[in-house]
Amino acid sequence: MIRGSFVRLMFAAAVCVPMTDSCSFARKAVDMDEALYANGWVLCNIRGSLVNIKDFSDGVPSLRFDPAGNMQIYTGCSIVNGTYMLIGDSVDFEFSPPPVCRNYLGNDFVQDLRGAKKIGMVKERLLIMNDSTVLMALYPK
Repeated sequence: MIRGSFVRLMFAAAVCVPMTDSCSFARKAVDMDEALYANGWVLCNIRGSLVNIKDFSDGVPSLRFDPAGNMQIYTGCSIVNGTYMLIGDSVDFEFSPPPVCRNYLGNDFVQDLRGAKKIGMVKERLLIMNDSTVLMALYPK
């Protein structure tokens, strides 16, 4: 009986393991540029605190990038257009000062974008960092 179970287990492993390479859950490395442009990005964490959608009556702060180096920033109360330059994991954001939001998190969002020096991807999150600290995390829209 044990030998029959072992044979069935080995057969199942031999058949199923090669199939996982072609399944959608088999993760492949994603090109940073491709992931950056493919989605808009919604703020989910800033300065180590989760963002509560209830704090933003007009919508949660977000970012959108395009391959030409343009970006759109939604602060939670206004839209600001700007540019960015990405070299490896180093980033430089340029944009005009937006109107001040009544919600302090919108202002923190803009302030932290100005202080950003690096950008990275972990799982499905876009991380924006200064030299050593994650300033904010965003999820795809």
